[in-house]
Amino acid sequence: MKPGIFLVDDDKEGVFSGINPETLADFHDVWKCDVSLLLPWNFHQETIDGKKHNTWHSQGYNGPANIWITGTCTSSMEVARVLIQEKRMAPWSSVLVARQTAGRGQRKRSWVSPAGNIYGTWFWAFDGEKASQYRHLASLLAGDILASVFREMNLDVAVKWPNDIVLDNRKLCGILVEERGGRVLVGIGVNLVSAPEAGLFQDDFVLPAACLNTSGTSFTPLAFWEKLVTVGKERFERITTTMSPEVFLANLETSMAWIDADIRVRVGTEAPFVARLLGVASDGGLKILRDGHVEVIYTATIRPLEPIARF
Repeated sequence: MKPGIFLVDDDKEGVFSGINPETLADFHDVWKCDVSLLLPWNFHQETIDGKKHNTWHSQGYNGPANIWITGTCTSSMEVARVLIQEKRMAPWSSVLVARQTAGRGQRKRSWVSPAGNIYGTWFWAFDGEKASQYRHLASLLAGDILASVFREMNLDVAVKWPNDIVLDNRKLCGILVEERGGRVLVGIGVNLVSAPEAGLFQDDFVLPAACLNTSGTSFTPLAFWEKLVTVGKERFERITTTMSPEVFLANLETSMAWIDADIRVRVGTEAPFVARLLGVASDGGLKILRDGHVEVIYTATIRPLEPIARF
């Protein structure tokens, strides 16, 4: 069977609720549009290791691997782990969820997850010697891939080290990479139809948020995700087979936020300091110039030196 889009019509207690075309459409108008565009939906039941699974299947999709969709869940990462464990998800397939109740962002902050935005997890495979050299750079590789997709939409985005996409110094997209048991899962959250209010976070290192569909574009969750997984897999394979990690990082620096500019840096609970952002070290750390000395830092929050207007 060629790759398709599958709605998971089973509940997994404590993780996700099942969904069908009608209930998915009820979450938001953007999902209603996706459901209509992918008609007809066909009910399908399969048995894996003696357990029956119910799905709704649309073949109106020409991407590289299956896309799975659930209703309300704890997080798309947890959904992906369940589907992988149940042998329903293979490498390069992905999960989209209508709403999260326990999404996670940077520094383990809870992620505000209203319906209509994009919450997904993508199952990556680092097969072969060349690709395996990029495993420790997965977050930056995901940032490069996402930035390339946004630029195809004529959005002048930048990659904010280590795991965000910013537009006009505002956070448009967050990335969270987790590896367990040798499996690399790339969590992606995009503010598609709404963004957290400016006053929600009191920490001035948290950037104000941007929203995709108020930036001159008009996408639905599946339209964006189909483009991402199709263009993204091609870019992943091209980079990992034709470039050394050093060349990739040098190219990435040209699209990084605040490169060669002074920034504010906060490492853990230490007092923030000002440094010049120089680029990325070969192991993925951030190179900065601080008090006349070059340093490489690995866990930090950065932001522009100048304050960003919040409205």
